[in-house]
Amino acid sequence: MVWWLALGVVPVLAAAALHYFWGAAHELAHLAALKILFGKDLLDYRIRLNWHRLEEQNVWVPASITYTLACGETDRQHGIVAGAPYVVHALAAALFLFGAAFETPTHRVAWMLFWGLGAVDLVSAAWTTNPYSDLYHVSECFDIPIERLKKATCVWAAFCLIVGLFLCVW
Repeated sequence: MVWWLALGVVPVLAAAALHYFWGAAHELAHLAALKILFGKDLLDYRIRLNWHRLEEQNVWVPASITYTLACGETDRQHGIVAGAPYVVHALAAALFLFGAAFETPTHRVAWMLFWGLGAVDLVSAAWTTNPYSDLYHVSECFDIPIERLKKATCVWAAFCLIVGLFLCVW
């Protein structure tokens, strides 16, 4: 009886912990892009990893980064900073495919749960309608229609998740 309870509770707890991890990875990808692009011109930054309201836009977000630069930021630079987490999530989706390479079910499930939740973050970004989201910033900065970006992220994540699961059962 306890074994079946553990099968239901452990994945939910792992998913909750990994959701927090992927939120942190998302914000750290922004920070990495800022440091690469601006170096010493990045004067200050603050990462918040809890639900809070963005004062300027009056919207609630699960995590955010605010920063101060010594110089101005071009649209291209802002688009790169906004899009950096999606590169990380797209790589997570690609790494999900390799879960089938593990012989033991425990390692396979752990690998696929970890990288799969990164891919799920990619899909959740595509489903947002918040005009202040990073994906909308990428769309505006690079003049790419938002619907095209949303379709591309969903197609990539779906492809990786479906093929990865297919490889596991094949």
